[in-house]
Amino acid sequence: MINLSFLKEKLDQIVFFELMKDIELKNGFILDKKFPIPLLLESVKDKIYDSNPVFSQSEMTDGIIFLLGLDPKFKYLAYYKELLLGIDENILEILSAEILNEITLENRLDSLVKIVGIHHLGLDDENLMINIGRLSNDIYIENENEEFNNLSRRIFEYLLEKNVFSPLPEYYLGYFYYNKGMYSKAKSLWENSFDKGLEENQQLELIEIFPKLKSKIIYEEGYELILKERYDEGLEKLLSVKDEFSEWWNIYFFIGLGYRFKEDYRSAIHYFNRALEINDDNVDTMNEIGICYTMLGEYEKAIEIYSNSIVLNPENHETICNLGIVYYNKGDLKLASKFIQKAYEIAPDDEVTKIWIEYLNKSSH
Repeated sequence: MINLSFLKEKLDQIVFFELMKDIELKNGFILDKKFPIPLLLESVKDKIYDSNPVFSQSEMTDGIIFLLGLDPKFKYLAYYKELLLGIDENILEILSAEILNEITLENRLDSLVKIVGIHHLGLDDENLMINIGRLSNDIYIENENEEFNNLSRRIFEYLLEKNVFSPLPEYYLGYFYYNKGMYSKAKSLWENSFDKGLEENQQLELIEIFPKLKSKIIYEEGYELILKERYDEGLEKLLSVKDEFSEWWNIYFFIGLGYRFKEDYRSAIHYFNRALEINDDNVDTMNEIGICYTMLGEYEKAIEIYSNSIVLNPENHETICNLGIVYYNKGDLKLASKFIQKAYEIAPDDEVTKIWIEYLNKSSH
């Protein structure tokens, strides 16, 4: 089951037509008046005020698959499925082919909902699933809504679990992980997709990307080593590629983090400032600079950077707590208590803040 709950507002595009009596279709199937027929408002809006409105078979099928794309647990699903298969036992395949052949830039979101509806009616075809993933990815590229990005990822991971022969799940997943900065995983997926036989244009894309991956993988390995507390190894890797990524604030951030953990605070401040030159409103970087100045005993500089950070994000409990710690080190217990208490009110479960609250309480007695 594919969850499109993030598109629930599109349910407003559906109206329900209530039959006055049972209607027999040409194939002998009876439209039961107990079951309202979902229709897309756009297709029937000109008929609403007719004294005896009628709708076509295609309008009915469109309404059903659109509704079930958005609500796969709709109470009349079994009836709607029986109705569609009563029209033609191959109707799901027919509708799928028609929708995929008629996708345009303007209708692709509605097309996605419809083909998901077809899937919810029981069509688990590999080609259909690949197209759901591709369409989700295309929509994400257009509007950068992470819901579509994650939907695409889930579809292609599902297909990989089914061991489909197509190279496309790994090809698209490679881009997903590449864009997340997970370059080693992207490379592995792309190599697998290449071996399965991509189309020529897709092969050329990857041939162009592969040489650029080597340095990015070194960067990825470097920051992972920093996070694993293997600072010297991590710094060696990051410093070896920093000039290639001189526009990336995060490479300077992780270099700074490595030096900060090694207690080389001057070097850390230098690289954190480089990161801040590129991404000047990053409160995490500002917080790290404040920590370095605090450890060097340069409290006024720490206060200045923390104060600027709090202007950007007044609810950042970590920065507020750290400002309180600076005032404590300066001997101003009143301001220290004020800021640490404020941090505690924002994030009462934060361990560092709780420790400082307890410490200040003990100090005051």
